[in-house]
Amino acid sequence: GCDVTLVDIEPLAVECALNNARLNRVRVRALCSNLFEGVPGEKFDSILFNIPLLDKTVDRPIEVMACDPGGQLLKRFMAEAPQYLAPNGSVCVSVSNLGHRESTLAALAHYRYRILYSEYYGNEDIWNCLLLAEPL
Repeated sequence: GCDVTLVDIEPLAVECALNNARLNRVRVRALCSNLFEGVPGEKFDSILFNIPLLDKTVDRPIEVMACDPGGQLLKRFMAEAPQYLAPNGSVCVSVSNLGHRESTLAALAHYRYRILYSEYYGNEDIWNCLLLAEPL
């Protein structure tokens, strides 16, 4: 078995995750937190981060879940993640050509990473991929 901690800044997302865990009979700990603020000093073997993929200013509250203007959230996550990783731990993040390219590359500069999965939507010229990354 394993211990699973779920974190989201949005209370409704935390509630939804708890409901899904109950429906699937999975034991989890779910917290409402801004990134790592709710888990000070904790260490994790793996951290999965579903980053907002759009490099766009948030114009309406609903867009918060989809927009990371200038890649600031990704940069913050990748900078803070190593202090929450157990030895030999890794992070798994999604990246896309809809995000801020320079920020994505800068955020990954201190990581060794590989592509776990990628998808290309040719009709729309959009790609996204899932990366497994370990701090250098």
